[in-house]
Formats: sequence, structure tokens, C-alpha cells
Amino acid sequence: MSSKRPSKIDKLIGRRIRERRELLGLTQEDLADRADVTYQQFRKYEVGQNRISAGRLYEIARALKTSVAYFYPGDEGSGVTVARGVAEEAAEFEGPGEDDATELVRVFKMLPPVRRQSILAVVRKEAEATSKRKLKRG
Repeated sequence: MSSKRPSKIDKLIGRRIRERRELLGLTQEDLADRADVTYQQFRKYEVGQNRISAGRLYEIARALKTSVAYFYPGDEGSGVTVARGVAEEAAEFEGPGEDDATELVRVFKMLPPVRRQSILAVVRKEAEATSKRKLKRG
């Protein structure tokens, strides 16, 4: 028998909503208005206190210009897998014009924290080396 209390995946979804909202520079009030819920209810979604219905999650995904699959990363130990890849669903939802930085942040956040740190170290090292080369030339 399933519980109506929020689960680990509900908390993960709330965390992913908050991350995406902050990435886009939106306040909780902004997103609550766009999703047509009260600020108090939206805050409860973000902290994982209340479960989000499928229809509401769809509206939140649209307001955040992403796919519903974005909130279900299977590689973070959630045990959730999706039938279609995030990239395929996002391509339908977001349309053309997504820049490289936005795409990089979107996929980077899907990685486990340990992998993020390793990749970040490599990128920092490469950026520093590139900066030094530019200084020597210019």
C-alpha cells in the first residue's frame, strides 16, 4: 500500500524545480504565478513537503521551459528511469535557440556530485590554461 506522504523522489523533484528556477533567475512568487498556485503551496513543493500531481508538474515544467523528464534524473540514485531521453523530450519542449551554456548547465546538474567535481576541476584547469595562453599572445 502506498503512502500519500512525500517520498525521496518528491523531494528530488522539488530540489530540481528550485535549481531550475534559480538558474532562470525566477523567484518562488514568479513561478507560483506562472504555475497558478499560491506561493505557500509552491514553497511546499520545492521543499518536498507536498507531492505534485502530474498535471501540475507539467505546468511547472512548461513555466521553467524544460521537460517533465528533467525532474527525473535516473543517474542520481533515484531509481527512476524514463522511456525517452531528456535530450529528445527537451528538444520538443524547448525548441531551437538553446545556447551551449544553458545546455551544459542542464546536463551537468544531472550528474552525481562526485562526477560534477571532477569535471569542474578539468574545466577550471582548461580555462586557466586558455587564459594564460591569451595573456602571452596579447
